Amino acid sequence: MLMRTRRRMTLPPNKRKNQRLHALATAYARQKDAYLVELAKAKNWVLWRLHRADKRAFARRFSFHQLPAHIEDQCVFDACDTMIRWVESAKALDQWKAQIFRHFPSTEDAVQRHAYFRLIQQYDQIAEVLMGHHPAGVG
Repeated sequence: MLMRTRRRMTLPPNKRKNQRLHALATAYARQKDAYLVELAKAKNWVLWRLHRADKRAFARRFSFHQLPAHIEDQCVFDACDTMIRWVESAKALDQWKAQIFRHFPSTEDAVQRHAYFRLIQQYDQIAEVLMGHHPAGVG
């Protein structure tokens, strides 16, 4: 016989808990906005795909230190994920691959086209182009 977990009704939070939850949500939103401002700079795009420890080091530099550590970690990971989704949606909406095919239509341009396809997969390379630099491997 299977035992099912019973759901228990919870009472609404009291005034003090409600204020604490609201303060925590507000601090999270302000902290995420601060991270998004820094992560949106093209020089910081390389941080989006770095390891956890590197993201935490970045987070410590721009932290207001108002959130618990585990929530602050989640906040910086959430901000990185938001930036990745932003670029991926720009790729889809602006049809970057179709534009590359239109720019390099012939089969002789296949090597160049392949280099640009590799470029748009790496956020730090896209950032280099946006900063006006010529990325390596694309000629």
